[in-house]
Amino acid sequence: MVCFRALSLGLTIWSSLSAVIEAQSFQRLGTCPTLGCVFPPDQTDFLAGQFFDIRLEVHAPVNGSEATGNPNPDTNFTFTISRDGGRAQPAASYFRLAEPALERWNFTWYEDWWQIDFFARDADTPSLVNVASKAYRRVALYEAGEYTATLTYGNGTKTTASWLVRDLATARKAKNIILFIGYTWTNWTGPDVLLGGGAEQFNPGRRSYRGQDYYKLFADKGYNVVQNNTALSNTPNNAKTLGIFSTSNLPVWLDRNVYKQNLNTKNSPDGRGGNATDVPGLREMTLKAIDILTARHSKEGFFLMSEGASIDKQMHTLDYDRALGDLLELDDTVRATMAKLEQLGNKKETLVLVTADHGHGFDVAGSVDTRYLNEQDVEREKRNAVGTYEESGLSQYVYPGDPEDRSPVQYSEGAAFPANWDPRYTLFSGVSANPDRRENYQVHKSGPRVPTMNTTADQDNYVFNYKDAVTGFVSNGTLPLDAATGVHSLTDVPVFAEGPCQELFGGVYNNIDIFFNMAACLGLARNQAPR
Repeated sequence: MVCFRALSLGLTIWSSLSAVIEAQSFQRLGTCPTLGCVFPPDQTDFLAGQFFDIRLEVHAPVNGSEATGNPNPDTNFTFTISRDGGRAQPAASYFRLAEPALERWNFTWYEDWWQIDFFARDADTPSLVNVASKAYRRVALYEAGEYTATLTYGNGTKTTASWLVRDLATARKAKNIILFIGYTWTNWTGPDVLLGGGAEQFNPGRRSYRGQDYYKLFADKGYNVVQNNTALSNTPNNAKTLGIFSTSNLPVWLDRNVYKQNLNTKNSPDGRGGNATDVPGLREMTLKAIDILTARHSKEGFFLMSEGASIDKQMHTLDYDRALGDLLELDDTVRATMAKLEQLGNKKETLVLVTADHGHGFDVAGSVDTRYLNEQDVEREKRNAVGTYEESGLSQYVYPGDPEDRSPVQYSEGAAFPANWDPRYTLFSGVSANPDRRENYQVHKSGPRVPTMNTTADQDNYVFNYKDAVTGFVSNGTLPLDAATGVHSLTDVPVFAEGPCQELFGGVYNNIDIFFNMAACLGLARNQAPR
């Protein structure tokens, strides 16, 4: 999905909200250090003037190790706000709001201080917790400094959250920001451009919200609605545009450009069961969005977010070739974007950022001779096709045609896409946490990879898919049995920046600093409430 909108000086950040979920699992951290919870939690940073919600919860465990013998949560709890050690004020008067209504609900969970209690989960003995709660909606802190938010309940028990409103300049240094994410609504009136997949949520029926026809609703709000690349390229640049090009996820680069037979998936955006074949790529969507935003907001500037979302999706299913194709498409899109900004004459006033929202623990440790692997009759001996250290050689993705071809390195047109997606010598690569799977380190020509299959009808119990990588060897997983795919990792991700404020993005820093650095560059801090 690609989402673009003009700049708005009022930003809204929704706080984390608890949900009533049967037998959920969580840890008691800064949000709920005891039986009182404050959202946003301790150590949260804010932009001066940003809107956010506050949710308070007081828990009364009915059973389990935290049960007090009183199943009724304190409904007379109080909540105060103070700044820089000043006098604490009731939150309602501090924010000049009416005291919010009290909410009552409950949830169950498998308790353990450090993580989910697996013994309680296996025995199906969750703990029941009754909750009293309040929510302060759309509040803001306008003065920089340190704030103390205090929830008091029971017989004087307190949960305290320390909040920091960053001292950011209000002067604007960049006219535009373009943020590329190599991987995911507030009170809005709609972005100028919204492009991507997910047509089942727009066609009327059980998959759309309240069964409504969102194509019509967007059209009624003045949007030009398009459903293929031809229509997108021909749409006028002065019109707000909704482009939905397939059901579910958009087809990935490798299937759109190399293995086109995989596009026969009955995924047309009109919901009639046809095939979506005229689908724009990330480059086409991004460049068109720049044209529209430039035409509609040449004076006030714009914020654009472009996400190569299927890099993540293909990494989850261990389909590294398709992930690579979409990563190279992102690289090609960034290159084309810089050229477009140069052409439009606004490159020097536009900050361009490229990053990811997480990693998968992916790495390359050598090479694989797939011919040798496929010809071994004993499955265990197939692993001898892997070469590491001095036995590792170059892959052959850049050699065209015959795997034995020794002609000079070649790339396909545009970015450095492989000339040969199915060479003899490939990469010995993978992620750090896996489900059971079979590996042969070759491209999946027949469509996106499905590495696992469920062995039971009543619960999730995934093993390797016997139809996947049939010439390969079985590799036991390290994830829980209910994990069908890989997971995210704690890997640091790079951030690349060019343009105004690029100096703010050097070194190692917290992920939230990306937001605050963008906000500082755009001068979004507001030191007083709007009149």
